[in-house]
This record gives sequence, C-alpha cells and structure tokens, in this order.
Amino acid sequence: MSERETAFEDRLRAELRAEVRGIRPRDGLAGIQTRTAARRRRPGWAQDRGQGGGRGWWMPLLSGVAAMALIVVGAALVRQAPQVQVSGPGPDEDVAAAEVDTTAHDVTVWVVGAGRTGAAGALYPRQTVIANSASTGMAAVEGLLAYDPSDGLVNAWNGDVGGRLRLEVNSVERVDRVVRVDFSGPVQRLPGQGKVRFGIDSGTDRLRYDPRLFPQQLVRTVQSTLGVRAPVLVTRDGEPVDRILSAAVDQPIEADDSAVAGVYVTYPDDGARVEGPLRVSGESNTFEANVVWRVRQGSEVVRSGSTMGGSYGDWAPFRFRVDLSPGDYTLEVFEASAQDGSAQYVNTRQVTVE
Repeated sequence: MSERETAFEDRLRAELRAEVRGIRPRDGLAGIQTRTAARRRRPGWAQDRGQGGGRGWWMPLLSGVAAMALIVVGAALVRQAPQVQVSGPGPDEDVAAAEVDTTAHDVTVWVVGAGRTGAAGALYPRQTVIANSASTGMAAVEGLLAYDPSDGLVNAWNGDVGGRLRLEVNSVERVDRVVRVDFSGPVQRLPGQGKVRFGIDSGTDRLRYDPRLFPQQLVRTVQSTLGVRAPVLVTRDGEPVDRILSAAVDQPIEADDSAVAGVYVTYPDDGARVEGPLRVSGESNTFEANVVWRVRQGSEVVRSGSTMGGSYGDWAPFRFRVDLSPGDYTLEVFEASAQDGSAQYVNTRQVTVE
C-alpha cells in the first residue's frame, strides 16, 4: 500500500472518530451525511480521488466505513433511548387497571357511631389493612365490606345481603372526574336483619341511625383511601342505582361534612398496647374548639382533662398525653354539649399501658 493510501486511511479513521464523538440520538446520521457531502466538494478530497489509478480502490473501504457509522449510530440510539414513565390514572382511566398491585393496602374505613344527643349517628374513621387486592380503589371497598368494628360502632356494609347473597365489588374506576364503584348483588337493600340491627324500624328501641349515613360510609372510605375528593357514582352490574342500603341518593354522591363526627380519634387504635405515657391524637370541629377526655379504670375516672382542636367549621388536629401506671384502661374523648355538658361524639378506646 502506498504512503498516499495509508495517509488516506488514517484520515478516514480520524474523520470517523470525529463523527462518532459528535453523534446525537435523533439527527446524528443526518449530520454525518451533510458534513460528508460538504467535504466531497473540497479540492483536497477531489484531488485524492484522482490519484492511484482512478476511484475504484477506495469504494469498498468507503462502504465499510459507512456501515460502521450506521452501527455506531444505532448503538448510540439504543443506549440513549428515553425510559417510559408510567403515570397514575387520568380522568378516564380504570383505577384498578392503572394501579395493579398485590401488596398490602392501608385502608381508612368509615363506620357509624353515636352523634350528638338526639342526632341519628355520625361517621368515624378506622384504619385497617387489605392484602392482595387488585388496586387501592378495590382495597378500599373490599375493606369496607369486610370491616367488623369491635368498639361499639356499626358497619352497614358488612354482612350478608338479604341473609343469602353477599355484596361484592366488581370494579373501581375514575371516569370524568368521578369515581365509579360497581357492585354485584342488591346494593339497594340493607344486609339481612338490617332494619333491626340499625334501629330504623318503628318497633325497635335500639339507637337509630339515619340510613343516609350508609352511602356516606362508602364515599368517605373511597375518598380517604385514594386521597381524592371526587364524588362517587354507584352502579349495580353497570347500571346506576337510586337507592343505596335503603337510602335514596342523588348520583354521583358528594361527601357530606355534616355526617362526620365532631371529634374523632386517630391514635391509639382500640385494643392497643402502648408504653407510657399514653399519647392521643385526632381531629375535631367542636364548640369553642374544646375537646374533653377522661380515662377510666373500671368504673373509676383516674384522669381527665381537655385540649384544643378545630372549631366553627374548621377542622384541626388535637393531641395530648396522659401519664398512667401500667394497667388496662378505657379512654373516652368527646365534645361537651354547650347546653348541658353531656358527652357528644364519644370515642372509646380500650388500651393497655405497659
């Protein structure tokens, strides 16, 4: 090989290295082609082409260089391809499909308890865990159907419907800024013996609960667990219903803040075992922001006091701690009536201080 041919190869290698250093993912190849075409018009390139008995000897070499350039460009594009980012469900996406998961889900289930004196109950939150659910939305509704309160509260969604058929959730979707929950089974009716259990028939002397609280249980449970404020549309096998657990509803159902208890405890859970001092927290919206508490051991009140929370429609957290000797206690947190001082929205927790 002549010195001129060797120099030409060295030049080609240098040109190729320069091109590789300048490669960019999208238009690198186009840039190489443009710059190569420009160099072909230079006098030096044309002069070199005319040497060595014509142009035939350098054609195979140039083809090989072009192939190498294409391979390098392809590798660069593969290395620098952007990763696909998966976002959460949009307004028209299926929540269950977008959040497929088989891990445990923390679910906030809302159940019914006593409200103010003469009122027909109020909603209180309870924490539970649902494992192996298809999505967070499905876990929320499955948690509501499965939760059985142990502290004197009631859950209208737990139990057999009509004494025979259990209510099941088919899907939870977010469609047009609404969370749609589809059930199979007679969601319009109360569970078996429901009228007696919830004291809404005229022949019982049990505490009466307003059936309008039952749809609100579902709405609050879905919204709290998903972290949204979207209204809830309830369907049965794809068709909207006009009654839910005996209560007439306007669809979709908005959250009703007046259904929530004026005081509710979020910590500790009922039956908790804790190290002293006993620490208590929750949220409230009470007259003059006053939250009252007392601790019983048996029938004796061993500690009592009050703290401040929210008031006049503004919800705010409250917290306090109580120094207690090791033992079993009953904690009560409530609002004192502005009229007669009676306990309203009583939260009861059985706790053990170790």
